[in-house]
Amino acid sequence: MVRTSRVPILVVAASVLVIAAAAFVFIRTGGLALFAEKAEGGSRFRTLLIEADAALDQLESASAGPRTVAAGPRTVAAVTLSTSVEARLDSYAKRARGADSELSVLKRRRRLSRLDPDSAESYAVAAAAAALRFPQSQDLAAVAAEALLSVGKVAEARAHALRLEDGVYEAVAAAALFARGRGEAGSFSGVRTADSVPNADAILIWAAASLVGPVGSAGSAGDAEAARDVAGASPASISVGASAGTAASACLVDAALLRLIRDDASGARALMAGSEEGLLRADRYVRFLAELEYDFGDPAKAASMFSRLPDEDSLARRADSLFLAADSAGARATWRALLAACGGSPRSAGVLFNLAATADGEAERREYSNRLLASFPADARAVILYSRLDPGATGSAVLDRAERLNADVLILLERIRREAATVGPDRTVARLWLLMNATAPDERVERWAAWYMETYRKHDDLAALLSSARRRREGASWIDFHEALAAARSSRTSEARELLERAGNGQTAWHQVADLGVVEEFARSPRKALEAYGIAAALAAEDEDKSALRVNMARCLSALGKDAEARLALEYAISLDPGNLRARTELRKRGEEPSGQ
Repeated sequence: MVRTSRVPILVVAASVLVIAAAAFVFIRTGGLALFAEKAEGGSRFRTLLIEADAALDQLESASAGPRTVAAGPRTVAAVTLSTSVEARLDSYAKRARGADSELSVLKRRRRLSRLDPDSAESYAVAAAAAALRFPQSQDLAAVAAEALLSVGKVAEARAHALRLEDGVYEAVAAAALFARGRGEAGSFSGVRTADSVPNADAILIWAAASLVGPVGSAGSAGDAEAARDVAGASPASISVGASAGTAASACLVDAALLRLIRDDASGARALMAGSEEGLLRADRYVRFLAELEYDFGDPAKAASMFSRLPDEDSLARRADSLFLAADSAGARATWRALLAACGGSPRSAGVLFNLAATADGEAERREYSNRLLASFPADARAVILYSRLDPGATGSAVLDRAERLNADVLILLERIRREAATVGPDRTVARLWLLMNATAPDERVERWAAWYMETYRKHDDLAALLSSARRRREGASWIDFHEALAAARSSRTSEARELLERAGNGQTAWHQVADLGVVEEFARSPRKALEAYGIAAALAAEDEDKSALRVNMARCLSALGKDAEARLALEYAISLDPGNLRARTELRKRGEEPSGQ
């Protein structure tokens, strides 16, 4: 079957990424890191803070937990106690002598705003004032941005968020604020960075809930515990009104992508369940949901989602999905509709091929295959597709005839590809060299030849091909990629990193080799996948990334029957990153308890 060209799911979603919790990223360690108690101004001040904590505990008991607007009226006692606590915190703020002391008071104000939504406005005002008093403090800027956004003061929040520059902040600075104000999107690299933030997906879900509802609505508590509560809800229950806005929608998409990065496809699908009817009803989000179902879930459901989109690409993807769902009749009906829609465009060649390949009988197969050749008599791709309908002598005869009439290099290459399995790698490589030496240089032939030589480990031939191609195609990314693999095999990791970064237009180098490993795993080639993951691990700079790749290597080793080596790989993964839960879980599945517990 000829599949429609499609952008990989993570790249499709990159157009709406990282609208990711910018002001919320201060909760990077579960909501408490920035508010951790630091050296404060004297023992008396610490005593006052302890008294404030006791009063807040009392208020929480009186309020029976954090309150929201929807939770109904509060008792008179709770209102009185809340007013008293707020006055006490106002007094303490005047005693603060530094940024750390301000953070300590704001920690209590933030807790008060959770317990009493009526105090959210004063919390935002106090946070903004503290950030202005200490403009050098990144922590206060983050707190102020979050507090101001929670009460809808977007412009003021943006001004503070723009100051966030270091560490995690740099990747997601003000993205959610800009998106809410102007519909802008972020960058794919930010999702990878956000993956290092504990509870990042829960924070994003909380951000979406906060953006679509008034202060005090579902999810406005703002800390990791509350975010985890919201994380269990369907986005359909988070949506408010007919539309939810770009920022909230993109926050949910980001959360789903983070779960995919963390190998939690079922969690990503559960998060998105039902959202196409509410928060993610816009076409671009429906497309994301459909691709998510196609890649990780139910292709029949993906087909249903694609049917809601009006363009030809979506119609083609619907046919792909139905075919994958074993609904051949539905797929064929969709291809016929697509054939009528695209007329005589080049796309119809692939559609005619699919209809011929899935025909119910010989007469129908002949009808569509003849239409394919008659519609595109001089098109090399159509001739190649026609020949593939018959892998035997008839298909070869078609190529012979086409070769005499039209010596297109792709037809000559198809002849080599068709016979490669029969003649073996050595003869196939020799025939590729004959073709490349006898015809004008063609990048399509060179790329396929490079792939074949890499796949069958014809490294000397590959080096010669790349050297020749480099002189004609300086800067071609596929040349950089293959040369990077060659450098990595020779332990020239610095050179390999540089080449891969250039091939990926500056994206992180090791990801590309790791992606190659994923492809090999799907192709059930664990030995090749193991090699790719090993190269990626050598290229990765961060221990967390090296650790994650070791888990993938362990999976490949197990598939090869090397359980002892797989166990060692998992133990090494934990030594690199003690927080690698995947490695610990895999060890437990093997009946072993990870060390260091």
